[in-house]
Amino acid sequence: MSILPSQTTKGKTPHWSTSGNGYEGVVKRLLQQNDRNPDKRDNNTKTAVWGAAWDGHERVVNLLFARDDVNPDKPDTDGGTPVFWPS
Repeated sequence: MSILPSQTTKGKTPHWSTSGNGYEGVVKRLLQQNDRNPDKRDNNTKTAVWGAAWDGHERVVNLLFARDDVNPDKPDTDGGTPVFWPS
């Protein structure tokens, strides 16, 4: 059983929060759990990849992109994708 909430009041999941802060080790541990969706959107339609890419956490982005259940081309409501930010 996980002690982490499924999401914050802003819709951010543990994957989103840890990815956006560059906590690579914690992201790896969370990705080992099968009970959470690493590609879930927050209330602003951003995913964990967005958080990591926005703050320049390339190693975390690569961890997420290595998964089949994470879509690097998942757009937000404005049509932007996470791969836009690192460029």
